[in-house]
Amino acid sequence: MVLSAGLNFTENFQMAVQIRFITEAFAAPEYNCSAHTPEEWTVLFGKPQLLLGIFSIVFSTACQILYLPALRVFYRERRMTCYKFMLVVALADMGGLACFGTLFGVTMLRGTVFCSDPVLAWIVGSGEVFFWIVSSCNCILLVINRMCELTELSWIFQGKTSAFCILFTILYGLAESLFTRPPLPNSTEQFCAFNPFIPGHTPDEYPNRPNMYHDVFLALCLPALFVVMFGIVTAKTGQLIQDASRSTSVQRLQAKIFTQASFVCLFFGASSSVWVFQEFLFVPPPSVLIAGMVMCQAVHGLPCVIYLMLNDAVRKEALRMIGRKPAVKISSKVVGAIITKIASRRHYRQGLCGDRRQETEISVNRNCTT
Repeated sequence: MVLSAGLNFTENFQMAVQIRFITEAFAAPEYNCSAHTPEEWTVLFGKPQLLLGIFSIVFSTACQILYLPALRVFYRERRMTCYKFMLVVALADMGGLACFGTLFGVTMLRGTVFCSDPVLAWIVGSGEVFFWIVSSCNCILLVINRMCELTELSWIFQGKTSAFCILFTILYGLAESLFTRPPLPNSTEQFCAFNPFIPGHTPDEYPNRPNMYHDVFLALCLPALFVVMFGIVTAKTGQLIQDASRSTSVQRLQAKIFTQASFVCLFFGASSSVWVFQEFLFVPPPSVLIAGMVMCQAVHGLPCVIYLMLNDAVRKEALRMIGRKPAVKISSKVVGAIITKIASRRHYRQGLCGDRRQETEISVNRNCTT
């Protein structure tokens, strides 16, 4: 009993040490960088990574530009609950691209480690934790909202419920970024890890269980929600299919929803799994670490490509922004209605002209008889 109580006290104490304000954590002995100057840390332990640095900056910049039409559409349609969540996810993704893309690329080009520039490392790590939490949580809320819409439970997110959910994700992200250890960029490892790789210290001195719990939950929750949503979509579309002409459009809609959800769940789940494996289970080879870093950038960057491919409103907005008018697609029903209206007007005019001709003939006959 005494031994188990002592183990529980030790575990609770370790958890308490993990949850503390970021300035207090960086003042701890395990983050002491006084052994060398910032320049010496870069020369002794850093290594410039031109390829990864250039790729990170170019990829993040391109994705941020491609996100602009989606942001305009989501902001314009923000009265709808789903667009509120999509707007928050898009803003969080752009912030994540700035931290894990642009700023991370700068650290790779400079060949820095944590002790080379602790402030920049903290901005990259804590900023990415905040935007990662907000983006992933609102992605889960978006999937749940879509499921509620399909099952006639949309009343759950009516009123201020959606605003409170978004506020909760922001507060949760701030708590994780300000009171837990952030992942720090390291040019030699070409990755962001909780371990700052300071000589004389071991990775066990830099635990972050709250982040591990979030990533494990995310890796398990998103695929499960995706399977449930796909089952609901399949059941609903099966009820709507009544004839062959209608089934084609329904199948296209189902394919778009399935494809978008597949990509989002794939990147979030894969990225979370890589983080859990490399930080808490085993250390993978460098190629896997680099692939995990690129996957983290893809989680924030590729949704804008998915929106451009599958969202007609975003695609039309992108064409307007570059000065091109989007092609107007007129359905067969609209064309038929226009033709019917034109034909009715022609018949009306022909009938009116015929009546006038008859009146003229009658008046002429009367004049001739008189």
